Amino acid sequence: MSFPAEALQRLAGLVLEGDVVFFIGAGFSLDSEKTSGWRLVTRLLIRLLSLCQPLGEAGARIREDLQSTFDLAMPNPPPPNPPRFPYTDAHIKKLAERYYETNDWFCSAFGELLKLAVRETGEKDSRWFEAVCAEEKRIRDCTGRRSNRSAGRRAAR
Repeated sequence: MSFPAEALQRLAGLVLEGDVVFFIGAGFSLDSEKTSGWRLVTRLLIRLLSLCQPLGEAGARIREDLQSTFDLAMPNPPPPNPPRFPYTDAHIKKLAERYYETNDWFCSAFGELLKLAVRETGEKDSRWFEAVCAEEKRIRDCTGRRSNRSAGRRAAR
C-alpha cells in the first residue's frame, strides 16, 4: 500500500482554505498554518449557522443555547433583517478565549444537529447536506474580513 500523498495534499489545501476544522490536538499552529483560536471559532460559528438554518426551531434552540452558555449578548429585539453572520468581534474573542470549553460545546452541538438532520431527512438524503454546504459558502462570503485566511491574519496581529 502506497502513501496517499494526493489525499494528504488535498486535505492540507482544505485546512489552509478554512474548509476543514480540526478540533483539539490537531497540531496546526499560528506560525505555519495561520490557524488561531479566532479563525477556528469563526469557522465553527459559520458551520453551526449553516447546520442550524435548515432545521428551523430545533436549530434556533441550539443557537440560543450557545448564546446563553457563553453569555453572548444579541440585539433585543433582533433587527428586522438580521445579518447572515450575527456574531460580533467581541463574541468571537470571548469564545476564542475559552477555546477548550467552546470546542467541547461545539462537538456536542454538532452531534445533536447531525442526529436531528438524519431524523428529518433520512440518512441517504444528500440534498440537506448540499443545502448546508451552500449556506456555509454564503455565510463565509458575507463575513468579509472574518472569512478564511483573513481571520487568521487578523488574530496574528
